[in-house]
Formats: sequence, C-alpha cells, structure tokens
Amino acid sequence: MKKNWLIPSILLIFIIAIYLLGCIQTSKNQNQTSKSALRDDASEDTSLQVTPYMNDSKSIEADTIAVIKSNNEGKFVAKSKKESNAPELKERDDYFKLGVIKFQQGEYNEAYMNFWLATNLDPNHYESYGYLGDISFYQNQYQNAINQYSKAIEIRPNDPLNYHNRSRAKQELGDFNGSIADNNKAISLNKNYVDAFEGRAMAKMNLGDYRGAILDFSKVIELTPNNSMSYYGRGLAQIFIGQKESGCLDLSKAGELGYTKVYSEIRKYCN
Repeated sequence: MKKNWLIPSILLIFIIAIYLLGCIQTSKNQNQTSKSALRDDASEDTSLQVTPYMNDSKSIEADTIAVIKSNNEGKFVAKSKKESNAPELKERDDYFKLGVIKFQQGEYNEAYMNFWLATNLDPNHYESYGYLGDISFYQNQYQNAINQYSKAIEIRPNDPLNYHNRSRAKQELGDFNGSIADNNKAISLNKNYVDAFEGRAMAKMNLGDYRGAILDFSKVIELTPNNSMSYYGRGLAQIFIGQKESGCLDLSKAGELGYTKVYSEIRKYCN
C-alpha cells in the first residue's frame, strides 16, 4: 500500500515543481520586458525635453570626470560608458567647436558639457563661458548665467556683449539697478549698442523712471528707425507721465511696424 501511495505523491510533487519553474521563468521574461519598455520610454522622454546640467554643478563633474581623465590619454569616452562613435577630442578648440555645433542644433545639454570641458582645458577661454551663460539663460537658470558671464567679463573686461547679456539675467531676477549698471558699462564700450540702450530702457520702466526710459527708447529709434518695440515702450512711458497724445502716436507707429499686440493698449489708453 505504501508503494502505491508514494508513486502518485512523487509524480504530483514533480508536476508542481515543473509548474513553479514555469511561473518563475515567465515572471523573469515579463520583468525583462518591463525594464526594456522603461528604457524605451526614458529614451523618448529625454529626446523631447531638455534637463539643465547647471541645476547641480556636482552632476556636471560626475558626468564628465571620465571624459576629462580619458582626454589626458588622448581618448574620448561617452559618459554612458558604452562604445561610442564620438570623435577623439584632444584640444580645447575641439570641445568648443563641437559645443557650438550642438548649441546651434538646440542640443543644449551636450553643448553645455562641451563648453564646460573646454574651460577645464583652458580656464581663460572666455568664449566658452559666454556660451555657458547663454545656455543657462535659455534654460531659465539666471543665477548660473550671471556667474558664467561674470567669468567671461573677468577674463575679457572690454567686451560689451557679456555685460549686456548679464544685464538680461539680472533683470529676470528683478535686479533692475544691477541691469542698468551692466548696460551702462556696455554702452561705455560701444556708444551705439542698440540692445544695451533697449535693455536699459526696460529696466528703467520697471523702476518707474519713465523719463529716463523715454531717452533710451529714443536713442534706439534714432539708431534703428523701424524698431516697433521701442515705439511701443516709449509710447507707454509717455502715457505714464501724462503725454497721452505723443504716447498714442508712438503706439500707433508700433502697430504700423508690425507689433499687433499694441492695439489692446491703444484701446485701453487712447480711445
């Protein structure tokens, strides 16, 4: 009797074991499929959005330390640690040129990394700091933009461009006096710097210095007679100090030059 009972029991245990092994294998396959799908989703997500490197300077170092070390050996290693078709980059200008290409293509993360590497090879490469500032500004990282433009200014103090660009970042952070100071410096280096006059006028508008803004907008119009935004700005400033007639004429001129959004202001102030 015992033998007759034992054989079916062994068969039953064997069948259960096979079933469990099958379940485990199925679970492994499903898990692998799930991970693969996640990688695909992540890849799609990163192709659609830009995540600024400059949120955390330590992450820049972590991502690029392998590149810096391998650069000393004359090799470029992708940060993914996988085989890459990336070119061998040995010189500062190689990183800078690749950074410019990536910047022009709108690949700001890759551009930022290459400009950052260029400054590691040459801490006095002010052009790279300027681009680092531009990328930071475009990605709304205004304090980092100020830091990068300041480095460029420290190296090349007679370039008006970086003073004006830094002024824009300061204005975004509400530092209107600092913005004016930077544009003052830019104008002292280039007496006909249209963007600096316009930027200074906007900062003065934000501070309520409408008469000062009118002077700057007028200079912009003198240098670029078809500048619709300066007619718009000057028109508002004139209206705010009680010069309604001349202000409304400027608003109308801005509309004629193509700034169609001005018509809501005309309806508000001039009718």
